[in-house]
Amino acid sequence: MDKHTTVTFYRIYATRNRCYLVWNGHKIEEELRKYPAKVVVMNWQGELEKVYQLDNFADFIIPDERQNLIYVGVYNAEIELVEIRSYPML
Repeated sequence: MDKHTTVTFYRIYATRNRCYLVWNGHKIEEELRKYPAKVVVMNWQGELEKVYQLDNFADFIIPDERQNLIYVGVYNAEIELVEIRSYPML
């Protein structure tokens, strides 16, 4: 792995029903936090169910299937902290 390696799935979260994979698709040499992430949702049979395009880079996600929300950790450079935002699962 070097600075030219493409980052693909960099976080994986599992629930009883699904796997949530966070995808970036950019090279390590680039500033990854400036690119929005995607959340790829698959069932346990490996079938693609949904792809969510986020507005920001995701430091982490927390899927909440009961509330139909995905909580996303988004870095705020102004305050140098990660904020938690919620996105609806459609």
